[in-house]
Amino acid sequence: MKQPLPSKMMPALVAGAAFGVASGIPIVNLANCACCALAIGGGLGAAFLWLRNAPAVAEPPYGDGLLLGLITGVIGALTATIVGIPFSLMGSAMGFGGVEQMREMMGDQDIPPALENILGAMGGTGFGIGAAIVSLLLSLVLFSIFAAVGGLIGTALFHKKAAPAL
Repeated sequence: MKQPLPSKMMPALVAGAAFGVASGIPIVNLANCACCALAIGGGLGAAFLWLRNAPAVAEPPYGDGLLLGLITGVIGALTATIVGIPFSLMGSAMGFGGVEQMREMMGDQDIPPALENILGAMGGTGFGIGAAIVSLLLSLVLFSIFAAVGGLIGTALFHKKAAPAL
């Protein structure tokens, strides 16, 4: 009788929340600059947690690993956005970001009107509801893709291979 695989929700929640918190903290989130390392690590961690008590199977459950990674990426993106909001607000309060700072950085050069409109729509001073939405959408796409890759790699690494039937 074939034993079912364990639920994917708790490993996805734990790993997604962990890498989401890390991705939302300034400086620590720079690890995502290295090929979305935190997202891939989140997918790997979710696969490890999911498969550590799983029964041995003949073939790795790659489809389940992919789905686990996608769920982990979505949870991580939501968590990173929520954790990142206070840091963005602190940066805005200290005068970091926005059109004014970009003008100072560029010196005599003019900011293209299209870029100025985008920055204005995102909040102008570095943070706004538009910036949070853009950040969330971008994170949803990128974190889901890279966490799915991590889930696939983790499934290949951590699944228990069943002995062939005689």
